[in-house]
Amino acid sequence: MKDPIDRAMQRVQQYWYRDGLFEIGAAVIFAVLGLYFYLTATLPEGSGLKSLLESSFVLLIVGGSFLGGWMLRFLKQRITYPRTGYVSYRKRTGKYQWIMIILTMIVSGITAAMLINTPGSLDMMPAATGVILGIILIFFSFRGGAIRFLTLGLLSILVGLGLSMAGFGNYLGLAYYYFIICIFLLLSGGIALFNYLRTTEPPSAETD
Repeated sequence: MKDPIDRAMQRVQQYWYRDGLFEIGAAVIFAVLGLYFYLTATLPEGSGLKSLLESSFVLLIVGGSFLGGWMLRFLKQRITYPRTGYVSYRKRTGKYQWIMIILTMIVSGITAAMLINTPGSLDMMPAATGVILGIILIFFSFRGGAIRFLTLGLLSILVGLGLSMAGFGNYLGLAYYYFIICIFLLLSGGIALFNYLRTTEPPSAETD
């Protein structure tokens, strides 16, 4: 049996994911990444824009993360908090934040190095990306108790492996991967948001 404190913490995590806005915010980041890889795959060699894109990959990830985080906070302030209230989450420790920063830098650095220096290895990049993201999403499903993340995680793995086996390779395989997962995230988040809006009422409606 779970400890009462563990159950309470899981309910808090479920509340964060309940409205589906997390997936919608992540979909924005994935759409940006998909567009990045598609342009990189289709722009002619020697293009100034292509060179600029290839040299700004890490910056794009950081900027996309900030954009997705800002959008998530904005939507929660407009949609979630007025309906079901604000939950103050425990702030992450400095040690945790540094671990996440280091992990992000390592993953970004490895990915950038593979993209720039070893294009032949990109045949497996959709699979590797799909497995990594799939593991993260499955972790979210156990952490927050949202079964839809388990489904998304399995889909991520299957899509990544399928694209690698299909032989798209290079940047185009990653572009298709991010576009496909973006659609799945929007569907998952959209359904969750629809159910959330259907089962909750804004303050004005509750006071009538």
